[in-house]
Order: sequence, then structure tokens, then C-alpha cells
Amino acid sequence: MNINTPQLVPSNLSILTTTYLNADSGNNEPVFAEDNNGLTGVPIEIHLPPDVAQVGDFGELTSWSYNNGWTETGTWSLESSSPGFANLVQNARLYDSQNNLISTGKITSKINEMGEPVHITYYQDLITDGIVLDFSITIN
Repeated sequence: MNINTPQLVPSNLSILTTTYLNADSGNNEPVFAEDNNGLTGVPIEIHLPPDVAQVGDFGELTSWSYNNGWTETGTWSLESSSPGFANLVQNARLYDSQNNLISTGKITSKINEMGEPVHITYYQDLITDGIVLDFSITIN
């Protein structure tokens, strides 16, 4: 099973961000993350999902430490969907250097029996100065 952690918005809260995730080609373990705004991160604890999972399975995703003092944690779960499909749900939480929650992200991928996505919904909350801004994107 291939899971990409929802990459949350960097310190300047720019929505137009591209994050590059570098992984070890031998074992797919993440080794470094960098975005186009200069934010870099290294894994704190590496948690790779299994290659095969059943509905009801769940676990942690790799947690990250960023060069601005922020940290990110994540989880995954495989949930029931329509016959022949399942929902792969990935959740991420981003904390500032004082451990205040500043963003949450969720990716729900409807996958077929081969693990291939057929429908993806991305949802994110940005929490800034006590105000919650949310948005979602759906790809069919």
C-alpha cells in the first residue's frame, strides 16, 4: 500500500506550496522533505503502512520535525466503502513550536481491490489567530 502523508501548509500559510518528499529507494522510508518556500523537514519516527491491509486496519504515519520548529503527526485507516472498494483515510495534524495545533489535513482515497485510487478528496483546516479556515478538493 502506498501512502503519501498530507503535507500541511508552511509557516507563511501559502496555499500555493509544492512539497517534495525524498525516500530511500531501497526501502521507501522517507528521509527528507522540502517545499518551494524553504521549509524543510526530517522524520522523527518512521512508520510505513503495510503493503496489504484489510478494512478495519489502521496505524500511524511518519511524524516530522521542520526547520521552523513545527512538528507533524499522522494516522491512516482502511474503511468500508461500496462493494469492491475501500476508503483509505489519511489524517495529519500540524503543531507550531509551542505545540499549538495550527492545521489538520485529511485525504480520503476511494481505492479498488488493487489499491489504485479512483476518487480522492482532500480536506484541510487552517487555524490562525483562533480563526478556522477550511477548504476541500475532490479529484475524480
